[in-house]
Amino acid sequence: MLKNIKILISFLVLLSHFSHSEELKQITLKTSWFEQFQFAGYYMAKEKGFYNQEGLSVSIKPFTIASQPDTVKQILTGELDFAVGKENLILEKAKHKKIVVMYALFQSSPLTLLSTKSSNINTFADFPGKRIMTSVADAKQISIKAMLNANHLKLTDLEQIPHSHNINDLINKKTDIMSAYISKAPFDLQNKGVEFNIFSPQYDGFDLYSDYLYTSEDFIANDITSTKAFRKASLKGWEYAFAHIDETVKVILEKYNEQNLSKEALTFEAVALKKLAYLNTDKIGVVDKTKIQKSFDLYKVLGINEGTINYERFIYDEQNPYIFFTPAEQAYLQQKQKITICVDPNWLPFEGLDGHGHHIGTNKVFIDTFREQLPIPLEVIPTENWLESVELAKQRTCDLLSLAAETEERKAYLNFTSPI
Repeated sequence: MLKNIKILISFLVLLSHFSHSEELKQITLKTSWFEQFQFAGYYMAKEKGFYNQEGLSVSIKPFTIASQPDTVKQILTGELDFAVGKENLILEKAKHKKIVVMYALFQSSPLTLLSTKSSNINTFADFPGKRIMTSVADAKQISIKAMLNANHLKLTDLEQIPHSHNINDLINKKTDIMSAYISKAPFDLQNKGVEFNIFSPQYDGFDLYSDYLYTSEDFIANDITSTKAFRKASLKGWEYAFAHIDETVKVILEKYNEQNLSKEALTFEAVALKKLAYLNTDKIGVVDKTKIQKSFDLYKVLGINEGTINYERFIYDEQNPYIFFTPAEQAYLQQKQKITICVDPNWLPFEGLDGHGHHIGTNKVFIDTFREQLPIPLEVIPTENWLESVELAKQRTCDLLSLAAETEERKAYLNFTSPI
């Protein structure tokens, strides 16, 4: 449905969304951390040819901590096509950023806080005044803030020190508490024989989404075909990665292992992340508006109010997607002011005109769907018969001709959408 609406408008603007080239569309993806199983679905979609099957060639851009650029800005400027974002992506949207979430991989965030048993930090009551090693990004995550708040704490109640991303600093007591992923740090501690405590937001009921795949409104407006293709292939990659963990781990060890992780560490990570990806669902990538709204409301409760969110524009709905228009399309529609359509007045139950010239029939359902998402009116011009409708289309009195079969003769004066 979305594709047909977009093609409909594109024809009117005299733009073409079709390419007769056999070349693959070049797509860029930026991950939110170094190579590990956390991004295995994208690796496998690339290695198994899922992206190629959808007409895409994907380049996964490397992550760096030093001088890390603003990834959201890179998405908005078109420097990147897609990226993986954390919980605080919601705040970026609230700042009126034109970003769109394609899906949420983890139904609950892997982010947690850890302490060693030997530190005697066993409950939240032991937190005040202690040193906490957390990155700037982790400190912004609402799941951590909400968990602390629920236990009558704030980050300012602790001494915050820069994150070294070295688990040995927790073991050697250079810090008392450390933010870490439940899918990685526990393995390292267990492997070193260190007993530890986990303070997980999930245990306090804050099972919020993480690892969003997102893009920009402009990218969707200009290339909905590649948008849908990348989403489809990526989800297929994730399904494959979690269904074939041993094979996926082997691929990561061979091609995506800049951290020199062991097979055992990657397998541990895979099992932990699979639980979070399929938590309370049997379908990967689920995004529920209510849960997103809950996350945003939590920020407000904690005094972080960045504005409002249009959830229809923020969450990509595969069944009923919001339509984003390009600047050229917007300008055309503004100048056009209304679109006219001719129908077959005598072809019920498909369509027809009643005694008052009103459009009726099954096809009116489709036309009304277009009408709901177009910013200008879509008006039916009454005719006596089909031949008159065709003639008015030839004369350009009608911009559109409804339910017309594609023939060589008609291709001389009409452009055609894909079949509805």
